Amino acid sequence: MSGSKDLISSMTRTEQVEYFKTGLEFLKTEYPTFHIVDSRIHYDEQGLPHMHTSMLPIHVKADGTKNFNISQHQKGKDYFKGFQDRFYDYMKERYPDKDLQRNNPECDHDKKLTVKEYKENEDMKRELEQERLYLLERAERLNEIEKEIDDRFKEADEIKAYNDEIDRYCKEYGLSYYQYEKQCYWAERGVGDYPEPERNNPERELQKDFTINR
Repeated sequence: MSGSKDLISSMTRTEQVEYFKTGLEFLKTEYPTFHIVDSRIHYDEQGLPHMHTSMLPIHVKADGTKNFNISQHQKGKDYFKGFQDRFYDYMKERYPDKDLQRNNPECDHDKKLTVKEYKENEDMKRELEQERLYLLERAERLNEIEKEIDDRFKEADEIKAYNDEIDRYCKEYGLSYYQYEKQCYWAERGVGDYPEPERNNPERELQKDFTINR
């Protein structure tokens, strides 16, 4: 995000920061479900101060689940024209005293770049590519974390089911948990069979056909 040279130059550093913050609020309005990973103003490059914002394209499906899908939000060949129109209207409303202008979207922007403009354009491309790779890395890590959480929930459900089975067994036979553990202790040493819940313990590997050697 940036602005014309006259616009940015007419602002103090504090006013520029507020201007970019206002632009960030527009992005939050435009993409309410997106997660803003990073937003920073660049003053240390050639050319005008500008802001880069990195967001994760979170799409909420009809069933309430979420995934990363930018195509669900940027539909149609005229999407970006509409995006620029909405951005202009949003900023113009908040800066009525500034001479904000919207470039004619129908004009031909093709022109030869100066050497300086070309270098700035290439620097911008490299920076955007770095941001894109950074977002991909973050998205992959988030997917890994989501899978780890799902695995932990599954593991917790299995443990709970196992513990519930022990409680049911102890109540049915009038046993304390200590007595249950004692049955397991002797079964491990070949005296008696494992109690019923222990045969379904996901943490213990048991022979399905257990025979007692007396």
